[in-house]
Order: sequence, then structure tokens, then C-alpha cells
Amino acid sequence: MEQFKTTEDLRDSIKRLSKWFARPIVEGEHPTLHINPNSTNREVVNGIQRDDYVFSGCGNWIIPSAEHGLSFSGHWQHLKGIHRMKSKRNPGQRIHVYWVLGIGKG
Repeated sequence: MEQFKTTEDLRDSIKRLSKWFARPIVEGEHPTLHINPNSTNREVVNGIQRDDYVFSGCGNWIIPSAEHGLSFSGHWQHLKGIHRMKSKRNPGQRIHVYWVLGIGKG
């Protein structure tokens, strides 16, 4: 496992990868779910923030949608901006970056 001392070290390492998507998360939070219902002021259903997806009428299913879902950064400048925003909104807390190194079509 490689440890990065700065975000610049991370950027240089990511440049060597072909295609990636990243998501900055405040330490202690889950990268895709809202485990703590108090972590958001929006409605959460089984860890899924309702505004992030389109739910079926009964609320038991998520309907596929090109306009909804979690956001991942695909460019260094966007990732840097989101990281900065999360840092400002959560002073004194570490921000972790999770990434997907490739997305297959299937």
C-alpha cells in the first residue's frame, strides 16, 4: 500500500492511471451510504439519500435514471474543488478520497 503525504502526491499517482473516478468523504462517513441519519438534512431510506436517486411509487425500489445517483469526480480540478469544499464545511476533520479505477460496460 502506498501512502500519500500531500494531495499533490496523490495527483501525480493518479496521472499514471488511465481512467478513474473519485469521491471525497469526511472521515467516519461511508463512501456511498448515509449510515448516520444526522449526517444530512435530507430524507434517508436504508442509508440512501432520497434526493440522490429516483424511488418507485412504493419506495422499495430505485428506478434507473441518467440524472440521478452519486457523483464522482473524473478530473483533478473537480476533485480538488470538492475536497476543498468538504474541508471548509468540516473544519478539523480529515477528508478521505475513494475512487473507482474503471467502469465496465456490461
